[in-house]
Amino acid sequence: MITERSDNNDNSSNEKQQDPLLIPLPHPSNDKKYYVYILESSDKASTYVGATINLDHRLRQHNKELVGGAHATSVKVAQGSSWRRVCHVKGFPDWSAALQFEWRLKQLSRKLCQTKNVKPIDRRIQALHQLLALERPTSKAKAYAEWTTPPEIVWENV
Repeated sequence: MITERSDNNDNSSNEKQQDPLLIPLPHPSNDKKYYVYILESSDKASTYVGATINLDHRLRQHNKELVGGAHATSVKVAQGSSWRRVCHVKGFPDWSAALQFEWRLKQLSRKLCQTKNVKPIDRRIQALHQLLALERPTSKAKAYAEWTTPPEIVWENV
């Protein structure tokens, strides 16, 4: 357990006070939510899949409003495009589950590249539906049925 420490040595008061050395702090991983998201460029020519704990902050990074966006998205912004979030998936039990889901979504999307005349966003969405139809994202991942809450797609700006 993490505790907050205070070095207040004022012993002039006889009043009974709570010991400041024993104030519990929340565990760093408590209440974190993990997301996998799909972005589409404003020219509709490109998509991007990523994972994050803060959707809005990460989108601002991809659009170069804040530092820290991915190189692939930064190149498109430098060419005059911007990124919008098409959807995100929530309900991941931990960061590892989100990363496994992200990896498999990218892998399934690449397999669909062989299909001609499919728009990039349609390919990502098709891969997303295929992934959610599986029992688990990867062979080593927990089955969706074991998650506290099932994965849920949240559609945005559609």
